Amino acid sequence: MENGISREEHEEFARRMEDEHKRINHRVADLEDTVRQIGELTASVERLAQSVESMAKSQSRQEARLEELKNLVMEEMKQNLQEIPRMIRYHGLLEVSYMKENII
Repeated sequence: MENGISREEHEEFARRMEDEHKRINHRVADLEDTVRQIGELTASVERLAQSVESMAKSQSRQEARLEELKNLVMEEMKQNLQEIPRMIRYHGLLEVSYMKENII
């Protein structure tokens, strides 16, 4: 066997090829795991984005309601402030009337 390779060389070559296949298979398995993790992360980020969007809409509705309540309170306060002079006059008249009744 002058032109061929010996049995030992063939076995050494086969062993090295097998080792290389194991390394490649291990790297492919790692890549597949990484792709799976990226897919899970992507799904998680999508759920997070939907949750944030929902919270933003809810916050917007709450802000609108808060503004509505604030305006309502302010309107009631204005009405109450406008009533104060009338109440003072009314109570003042009552005092005058009371004083007249007690004096007479």
